[in-house]
Amino acid sequence: TTTLSTNGPFAIFEFEGALPRAALFHDWRSMDSDEAILNTLSNPDFDPSTTVLLESTANLPSPPTQEADGFDPVSDFSYSPRRIDMNTENDHTSLLLLNDRFHPDWHVYVDEQETQLLRCNALMRGVFVSAGKHQVSFRYEPSTQGLRAALLAWLVAAGILLMACFQRPLKE
Repeated sequence: TTTLSTNGPFAIFEFEGALPRAALFHDWRSMDSDEAILNTLSNPDFDPSTTVLLESTANLPSPPTQEADGFDPVSDFSYSPRRIDMNTENDHTSLLLLNDRFHPDWHVYVDEQETQLLRCNALMRGVFVSAGKHQVSFRYEPSTQGLRAALLAWLVAAGILLMACFQRPLKE
């Protein structure tokens, strides 16, 4: 059981304003810089439960003309370290915000078609989904370019070492 003590070394706080792990948003804004996004997010008048901030991207669809009514949580999803799958259903184009850290090695697929991964609210992931039912999958697919460069360096070093070990001494 728990005991209320006002002079203890620990405290528990309940924060009821947390956003869900994944949600469909009906309102978004594009900003030119990270500084502008962070300034807007820290503004007490800004409500992150109704609007998502995106870094400036050329092909952004316009938000629906109707009044934004917050978000619709996505409850049907599976989460693993390298893959997140979810099903969405919406009446108009929406922004699916996944409150998970953005990294360029993550890729997003809507109905098995790779789609542009968006950086939302300065550090989260998102994707636009059109009206209707969709299967959305975020997959961690790291680039192998660094691995290939390291392997090539190891092979060159091993070749030089082998040449040095088996080289015949020069006769005088």
